[in-house]
Order: sequence, then structure tokens, then C-alpha cells
Amino acid sequence: MTAADETGLVPTESIPSSDTQLYRVGAVAAILGVAIQIGRQASDQFHPQSEPGNPPVAFADYAAHEYWVLAHLLEFLGFALIFGALLVLSWRMRVGRAAGWAVLGAAGTVMSLTLAAALQAIDGIALKLLVDRWAETSAESQELLFEGAYAVRQIEGAVLAMFVVGLGLTILVYGVALVIDDVAPNWLGMLGIAAGPLTVVLGVVLALDPFGEITGHSGSMGFLFGVGVLGNLLALLWIGLVGRYLFQSSRRQLTHPSEPRARSIEGDATQSGEIDDSV
Repeated sequence: MTAADETGLVPTESIPSSDTQLYRVGAVAAILGVAIQIGRQASDQFHPQSEPGNPPVAFADYAAHEYWVLAHLLEFLGFALIFGALLVLSWRMRVGRAAGWAVLGAAGTVMSLTLAAALQAIDGIALKLLVDRWAETSAESQELLFEGAYAVRQIEGAVLAMFVVGLGLTILVYGVALVIDDVAPNWLGMLGIAAGPLTVVLGVVLALDPFGEITGHSGSMGFLFGVGVLGNLLALLWIGLVGRYLFQSSRRQLTHPSEPRARSIEGDATQSGEIDDSV
């Protein structure tokens, strides 16, 4: 139960029109960003995953992919929309008990967006250029180009792991902020608190074995990978629900419960003074 529910007061303070528009933009950004990420993960047309643990096969798939760069730019657009929505959420919580946590969440969001940009630049552009050269060159030069592409892919895996860990921590921070916020629903914060650490687990697995080349993501590592994938799904659900919350915020008149309570106390004092005067 939120603090607003405990007071039993209905928020009545109007939101500036600029904030109303901002919340709606944030809501649309969250929904579109999630839709792009779901479409990207559900379709091999965006990113073939035939044998990610077999570099020669994977590189051949990458080289044959006609829209590789475009697909990764689209993926970055999805991330940019999602992180833009999270910055709007920080703005929404800028006043009240969750303000400090909202600032930490905004810092994590900027960090995550930076890592997402680096990831798409490495995977979507640099690696594609190398595997194209590798696929087209003579047999004598292929070994050297293969080693170069393999090195870039390991950098991609490292950046991916750090991105996923950072994203999980950011979601966790926002979850805490939503729980202690005066107005936001507690269940939305609890979902973030659940999704964040599970997403971190996925990042740790990717750090230890980015493409399944060592363990094949089997055994205990496979179990942890499955837990992390669950966290990824919960994170997407949470972000979509954040969009819903921002849209609801744009339609309601919100205030912090302490303000109506203060007005009520002042009103009681005034009434008491009037009674004393009449006596």
C-alpha cells in the first residue's frame, strides 16, 4: 500500500501541461521500445542465431545478413526509447521521498544508454565490416581476418555483459524508488525489484561465457542462463507497465499526500480558532 492509500486522500493538485505531455511521450516511448525489442528477439531475420557458439558458422551467417546494420540501428532505437521513458519516470519522481533514488536511476539510465550505443557500434557496424571482408577475401588472408573478427566479437561480449548488468542494477534502483514513492503503486516497484537482480544474473552468465563457446550454456550455467532470460522477460514487462503508469499519470491530478494533510491540519486549526473566538 502506498502512502497515498494510507491517508485515504484523493490527490487533487493539477499537473502542468508540459509535464502531462512529457508523461504521454514517455508512455509511448516505453511501449514502442518494448515492441521493438520483442520483435528483434523473436525474429531471426533481425539477428541470426544458428550456432552462436561456433564462430565460423556465426560469422558466415553475419556476412550473409543483408540488413545487419539496419537491424542493429533499429535495436538501438528501441533502447533509446526505453531509456528515454525511464528518464521521464525519474522526472515524475523528482519530488518526494523517492527523489534521491530517482536521480540514481537517471544516472544508471544514462550509463546503460551509453553502453547500448557502444554495443550496437561494435556488433552492428565494426563486426559486420570485418566478417564481410573475411567472407570475401582469399584463403591466405582469411585466418588473419578471422582472428580480428573473433577479437572484436569478444569485445562485443564484454560490452554486452556490462550492459546487461548495468540495466539490471538500473531497474533495481527504479524498483526501490517506486516502492518508496508517495504516489506510485507498490506492485510496480516490487516487479522492478524482482526483475533487476535476475537481469544481473544474465549479465554475469554472459560475462563468464558470452556466446556459449565454453559451456554451451548447459548444466548449472544453463540453469542460471534460464533464470537470466526470465529476468529479461520480466524487465520488458516492467518497462511496458512503466509506460502504462506514465500514461495514467498524465491523466490524473497528482500530489504528494503530505500536502493535503497539511492543508487539513491548517483547516482544523482555523476552525478551532473560530470556535474559541465564538466562546
